[in-house]
Amino acid sequence: MIILNSPIQPKFILKILLSWWQDIIMRKSQQYSEAQFNFVYFSYKPDFEYLNISLKSLLQNTKITDIRNIYIYVDQKDVFTSVQVKALANLSSKIIFRKINNFEWGSPKSTLSEIQCYLSLAEEIKQPDDFMIKVDSDIIFIKSNKLHRLLRSNYHAAGDAHFLDYNFIQGGMYMIRMGEIAQNLSKISLHDIENISQKINSVGEDKVISTIFEEQQNSFHCTRLMLFPDEYKKITNRSSFTRWEFCCMHFHRDKENMRSYFSE
Repeated sequence: MIILNSPIQPKFILKILLSWWQDIIMRKSQQYSEAQFNFVYFSYKPDFEYLNISLKSLLQNTKITDIRNIYIYVDQKDVFTSVQVKALANLSSKIIFRKINNFEWGSPKSTLSEIQCYLSLAEEIKQPDDFMIKVDSDIIFIKSNKLHRLLRSNYHAAGDAHFLDYNFIQGGMYMIRMGEIAQNLSKISLHDIENISQKINSVGEDKVISTIFEEQQNSFHCTRLMLFPDEYKKITNRSSFTRWEFCCMHFHRDKENMRSYFSE
């Protein structure tokens, strides 16, 4: 169902209304007035074109003063060429490259590797109020103030759960305060992740991290952040309401269409 040029799933209308109410009453906190975003990508050479588009859209459509740094963790199994690295680095002085070794996509080991990267950043940055935002390379940001509202809110962690029937946050993009990373993830071992993966019958890092937070009674705030292919393909134009509710498009299994939706 499309209302005001925005997708609404009737079965989730109560959850959507609840998230709107929560966003209103939790809208702003003076505590986080100085907080900034630290964006984190995990990528490699085959995704260069998608990552390049994603970064350009991020820099075009996000308040630059809200961004502290943008980290690109490069899978060492297939690294970017020097030309590609230069092209990405030229987009912004805030872009920082990091290496990630022995990265196994979609496995308990890869989830542990990502968590270790988050913990390392939290220790390095020493800004507990900052948000770490994990972003997939197939994300295009749109002009919206949703991210800024979340940055200034009282939420300690937020993610989009509507694609996964509000059971888990979806891994295309989610955010966690730096202070919460150390508090909730510092004691997580590979054995813990393997046990959780077996219990939920999934090795997805997003589902595992959702479960870790839920088990520690520190669940993510579930809101809508991403338009997915079955949604953005039905929208003729993005209304102000759409931009209030969503901040990006996730080209989940639709990467080949990213370029057609992006204008520099």
